[in-house]
Amino acid sequence: MPENDFGEKTEQATPRRREEAREKGQVARSNDLSAALTLLGAVVLLHVGGSGLLHALALLTRTGLDSLDVGIMTPETMRMYYGESMIFIFRAVAPLLVGLLVLGVAGNLLQTGLLWTAEPLRPDISRLDPVKGLGRIISKRGFMRLLVSIFKVILIGAIAWVTIISYLPSTAALVELSAGEIAAFGGWLVIVMGYRVAAALVFLAIVDYAFQRWQYEKDLMMTRQELKDELKRMEGDPLTRERRRRMQREVARQRMMQNVPGADVVITNPTELAVAISYDPQDMAAPVCAAKGAGNIAARIRQIAAAAGVPIVENKPVAQLLFRKVEVGGEIPVELYQTVAEILAYVYRIKGKTLTEALA
Repeated sequence: MPENDFGEKTEQATPRRREEAREKGQVARSNDLSAALTLLGAVVLLHVGGSGLLHALALLTRTGLDSLDVGIMTPETMRMYYGESMIFIFRAVAPLLVGLLVLGVAGNLLQTGLLWTAEPLRPDISRLDPVKGLGRIISKRGFMRLLVSIFKVILIGAIAWVTIISYLPSTAALVELSAGEIAAFGGWLVIVMGYRVAAALVFLAIVDYAFQRWQYEKDLMMTRQELKDELKRMEGDPLTRERRRRMQREVARQRMMQNVPGADVVITNPTELAVAISYDPQDMAAPVCAAKGAGNIAARIRQIAAAAGVPIVENKPVAQLLFRKVEVGGEIPVELYQTVAEILAYVYRIKGKTLTEALA
């Protein structure tokens, strides 16, 4: 970790800090990206279904004009025509509106995923502080936003100008076209301009999202002291941790002691160390350490073994090697196979069995 003597944020954020930030609604997202994707989707939808929408609106207009010939308009007939017109317009525009809604939601989901939090909606008096609000506006970040907005306006204007200029020679032939053909040409010009503007805004929005992601990671970074405090908070109080570890050791020790009565032999130091060995040729590839301990634990192992009638064999070198090299539940090392086999043969012999009979 880099040294930090001035409280600078030099450490990467911990998973817990990221989780807390997400719970507060603090995620890397670009409003411009959602808006640009929605605009691009709207242009695509208009390109695909725009002609149908225009035909529907034209039909509605023609129907409305034809209805003027029915005679005197009364409030009842006006309400009837108005209601039918609204239903007609809604049916024509509904696919476009639903598509825009789906695109808007998808644009946010792509950036943040599913995020449910009411934290940003919680009242915060500090947000009403005019000094802090002015500080957010008159800041380096606010100035950059202003420059980007001005650049976007200039870019959109330039794209519109270039598009119109490129199609300007074609406008001379419009005088020879019908009203429908002129409308179709105007619609196509809008679609082309929309694609170009949307593509440019999507590119800028991707750049903005990359910047927002970088800024988000930078804001999440922690000082070394914050990292230490976070780790302490995640691990809990040192006394509590030690108490928990002590309890875990005690549970493991009790479980280990339960293996002693079923052991075949206990090899001792003779007083400082004790290692209980078990061997079942039907289930084990080699003898395993059923229990081991030093000091008081060794004395307890010998006591339990004596009470259960488990043979206790004194062999200082073997006991030391087993205690040092074998964990509880682990197999004895290969270099001790011969020695342990001799000890087991001795144990079976004093029990009145041969090694072959004991292993059968």
